[in-house]
Amino acid sequence: MPGRYILTHVVMPHCGSGGSTAVGRLADSDTYSVTECGSAEIRVESDMMMLSVPKAALGISGNASFAFKWADNNTVGDVFSFYKNGDAAPIGRAMFYYGE
Repeated sequence: MPGRYILTHVVMPHCGSGGSTAVGRLADSDTYSVTECGSAEIRVESDMMMLSVPKAALGISGNASFAFKWADNNTVGDVFSFYKNGDAAPIGRAMFYYGE
């Protein structure tokens, strides 16, 4: 299975210039390494953050169906940090689902 613990991609936790940030693909091993594979648009207004990730950055073409999670302040390499540290939505191992 690609990625670690089902998750295959990550939006990098730092913003680049011009309202963009990198998208990375997680390694298929226990190394927890990330390879940049695209970019995403990011915008903050008031207390809201909006993110737009192109399908191509996720290796998707045509209609898409996938699960995703929003998380911050987690420890790289520690899947249990979704429970212990920072914020995650939805909580723990649960994920949102998107389908066309």
